Amino acid sequence: MINNKPNVVVSKCLGFDNCRYNGQKIQDNFINKLSNHVNFIPVCPEVEIGLSTPRSPIRIVKSKENVRLIQPSTNIDLTEKMNGFSQNYINEISEADGFIFKSKSPSCGIKDVKIYSEESSLASKGIGMFASQVINKYPHLPLEDEGRLKNFSIRENFLTKLFGLSNFKNIYKSKSLESLIEYHRNNHLLFLSIDQSRFSDLDKIIYSRDIPKDKIFDKYKNTLYKLFERSRTKASNINTLKYSIEYILKDITSKERSFFILL
Repeated sequence: MINNKPNVVVSKCLGFDNCRYNGQKIQDNFINKLSNHVNFIPVCPEVEIGLSTPRSPIRIVKSKENVRLIQPSTNIDLTEKMNGFSQNYINEISEADGFIFKSKSPSCGIKDVKIYSEESSLASKGIGMFASQVINKYPHLPLEDEGRLKNFSIRENFLTKLFGLSNFKNIYKSKSLESLIEYHRNNHLLFLSIDQSRFSDLDKIIYSRDIPKDKIFDKYKNTLYKLFERSRTKASNINTLKYSIEYILKDITSKERSFFILL
């Protein structure tokens, strides 16, 4: 089976360059370890639109009419520059398989960015301006920030989706039905543990005699995207283990069977 390294777009300040607003970078153990298994594509949207390092902080400001990216110390409006860069860059990274962004960043943050208001002194939470366009363009790809990835379950689900979709992408390009069937068989327990209903749909697509060969790959892809919208849970993992143990009952001892039941 084809198995190339996934391409991961990553905030450049996460260990790749001293490009944060304060002239520093952040070392992250997970990203350091992951570098042996993926192709990282570092980017700093704020530097790309011409801001210096170090620089005065920027912030997202919301009014009744719109949302703007402002540098308060200079009162410069950077909205158009950021939107223009984001659109051009996103169109150039069609081979991306996933994203890891800097948390809380007004450009790259994905959940916890401070959104300031012209009408109130209270800030709300939202998405960075660059990250927002990435999500709109690639809603099916895995995207997280370095802070959330310190959580084991979030990290596990991110990696599962990243490598699962990356491997499929290579098979999709090859249009090899034999490789697709192999991929499906190799991952059937994984898919079952994520979403039993979607797994059943994938099974029907693979073995259907009514779907033309040239339509199988697109149908499989769209269903796979929907499957990976879900995350594994402890309960779904247990159910999958119970399902799989039935295949090896004849090969294990009663003591081993009892041990499994107690897990």
